[in-house]
Amino acid sequence: MTSYLWRSTSGEENVNKQGTRASAADVITFSINNVSDGKYLHQTQFDFIVGIGENEKPKGNINEIQDTFLDSITLTLTGSVNTATGGSSIFDLIKKWMIEAKTDTVFTKGRFGLELDDVDSYNLIPTGTGSSTEQPRGYVLSNWRWVRTGEIKSKTEFIATLRFNGDLNVDASSNGNSSRDYDWTVNR
Repeated sequence: MTSYLWRSTSGEENVNKQGTRASAADVITFSINNVSDGKYLHQTQFDFIVGIGENEKPKGNINEIQDTFLDSITLTLTGSVNTATGGSSIFDLIKKWMIEAKTDTVFTKGRFGLELDDVDSYNLIPTGTGSSTEQPRGYVLSNWRWVRTGEIKSKTEFIATLRFNGDLNVDASSNGNSSRDYDWTVNR
């Protein structure tokens, strides 16, 4: 079982403007089967935030609230890196990812992709501007926190935050489907 977090870069996209995780230098592979790799995801949290409009009623019993639909999707990845097994290079990679731009000329909504081994509903392949109605979209790596607990010298834990950016759904008429499709890993 393997999960991946990667950054796509202009020039590495396929003909459909989908990002690839072809560049080994811009991929973190999380594995529970390969102990020598030493990168693990322990917890994944998905937050869907709905915007609520509040209409004040100063003399009424209670303010009326209004559903203004989905505001944002945030994913929080919690894991650890074993620095004794070559994991120290991940520190440099994360520093590079956080300092450099989170978008580029092709991936205008986000350069980061995610593939989880157990929950594929939130897998996302970043897409650039193309002919599909669902493009562009991607994750933006908005926060990365390293935590050194001191208990185990060669282990460093992390909390990473990804934010979804772009269109969520496909226009039902564009793919011949009568319902909306929320699959972010395909390009129609």
